[in-house]
Amino acid sequence: LHSGDDLHAMIANLRAAGFPPRMIRAMVERMVGDQFADRYAAVAPPYWKRYYPTREQVAAKQKLDEERSKAVDALLGDDTRPSANLHLADRRARYGDLPDDKVDAVARIEHDYEQVAREARAGGVGNMVDRMSEMRDQQALLEQQRLADLAAVLTPEELEEYKLHNSIAASQAMSRLRSVDVSEAEFEAVYEAQQSYDDATANLKMVGEVSPDVVAKQGAAMNAFNDQVKAALPDDRFYQYLETSDFRYAQLTKSLSAFPTVTPDATYQLFKLQQDTQVALSMLYQDKTIPQEQRNAQRIQLLGTASEKVDALLGPEAAAAY
Repeated sequence: LHSGDDLHAMIANLRAAGFPPRMIRAMVERMVGDQFADRYAAVAPPYWKRYYPTREQVAAKQKLDEERSKAVDALLGDDTRPSANLHLADRRARYGDLPDDKVDAVARIEHDYEQVAREARAGGVGNMVDRMSEMRDQQALLEQQRLADLAAVLTPEELEEYKLHNSIAASQAMSRLRSVDVSEAEFEAVYEAQQSYDDATANLKMVGEVSPDVVAKQGAAMNAFNDQVKAALPDDRFYQYLETSDFRYAQLTKSLSAFPTVTPDATYQLFKLQQDTQVALSMLYQDKTIPQEQRNAQRIQLLGTASEKVDALLGPEAAAAY
């Protein structure tokens, strides 16, 4: 099937033999990639820096990527379209039932923003807290711009379906539920809860010095999120979700496993009490307007109230061990 180094002839022979477009593309990309190997090596960072390239190295690699992609496109023509190369299952998982032209348009937008995101992540220098805040702001802005571009090629209904498959909120929901068996309707409910949480915390500064107000709002948003998930899932799978996605809850369930009289719901209520108490203590410590003596008194009162609630939730034996 291979006609020497004439790639055009090889492609024609493969098509005539009935090879599917995605298989032909894989062969051609490998052969064209081999032709670029030395040039990629020349711009690559040393191995100990391979996860942290400079902006210049990222830009040089992107330039080669574009050149290589154009070379493949020139050889394959329409067979380079994403809609012609995706496996049916992968296509449905990423794009649902979008027609070919919209799959291709969306894939181009994804490709462009992936390149921009890689460049934004590269070459980060300076204070780590400042860098984390900057990256979070950049990610939010890029996501906003990406969705605006997608809205230009998709109907509102198609965009919502796309977000359910591919948005940051969807990825976070998938990660949270990775160890739990859920139905599509249950996943959609958790995704909606994640979107609500993201909306509630979008403008909160949660790196560096965090204000008491931000601490309270983030804690309230997380409690609301967990309550929404609890309403969406049966109790056994909700508690499984918490145990596999939140280290603090997992620690709590392990510490109380010796007390079978403590119900899963009591453990969850205790988990929420822990969070609320930590938020209240954090707000108290960060409020510099309260005199130290008054702060100490409020701290003692706060911990005393929490201790009474723990006794009521767990019973005396488990509360003493806790």
